[in-house]
Amino acid sequence: MPRERLLISAETSVHQLMDRIEAIDREVSLTFGWFFLMTHGHWVEADVGLAIADGLKKQRVRLPDADAVVLLRWAEQTYGF
Repeated sequence: MPRERLLISAETSVHQLMDRIEAIDREVSLTFGWFFLMTHGHWVEADVGLAIADGLKKQRVRLPDADAVVLLRWAEQTYGF
């Protein structure tokens, strides 16, 4: 599990979120691990996923194509376990 829960604030940029999710992926040794921690573990706030999805739509950030498809689909109809 990551050392701390990833929360979003009004001052947090999508680029800062990208840096943090990449750090989480390295911590858990799993690519796109942050997404699973968001939907299954509540270690990543859902607003983080929505902000990153918005950044993808505005072409401000990038994810691997397969990950982007999953995240954008999730953003259309969020779910969690």
